[in-house]
Amino acid sequence: VEAIAAVLPQDAHVVSEAFTTCVVSGYWSSFKTSLPMLREMMACAAGRGADAVILTNSDIVLARDFYVRVQRLLIDQALPLQTAWSITRRELPVKKVPYADLDAIYAEPGGGHSGHDCFVIPATWLPRLPLADMTVGFSPWGCVVYRLLESLGVVKTLHDTFLTFHMTEYPEDMPKGERTRLKREAIRSASAGTMHNTREGLVAFAASAAGNTMARCCSTAG
Repeated sequence: VEAIAAVLPQDAHVVSEAFTTCVVSGYWSSFKTSLPMLREMMACAAGRGADAVILTNSDIVLARDFYVRVQRLLIDQALPLQTAWSITRRELPVKKVPYADLDAIYAEPGGGHSGHDCFVIPATWLPRLPLADMTVGFSPWGCVVYRLLESLGVVKTLHDTFLTFHMTEYPEDMPKGERTRLKREAIRSASAGTMHNTREGLVAFAASAAGNTMARCCSTAG
């Protein structure tokens, strides 16, 4: 496994030596944050001779055997790969008594999450995956990527595998109504990023539809 960190120039100095550093220049910026474009992140992984590329959001905790289990998923697949996977995460609450270590985190059942933020993608699909100027960090990037992948081949969702985890900011005893209110506030505060990704997602869908139409009507032309 080659682990690649796609980072902005100002963040390159903090990348662990365990990662291959890939500096990206294009990014979307708001008054709060700057995030790299998905297309540049995926370009970091292209052309490296791998059968599959795993896209994982930086705020996701991976199970210790994550890559081993993904390899088991791939090992019986014919090459080149014809299937992509979305691995949905478990949402872990904030505990009154903090988690002691990773073992405690892995043992916490948490709750499911309906979004998509970890993908296993056939490397041969990357040149045909139009991502426009979408970035991670704001919905609906994960759902858009999922639908774009569906236009290229079979996509399967792996639920409740306990392969990926996400620490929420909500205490475990917080009333459901209060949690819903805070989530709505978070959505409003992220409206600029959400609008950006919605707009760029539509651009990506248009490019995907145009490419698929040309492939269907013209790929056998003499």
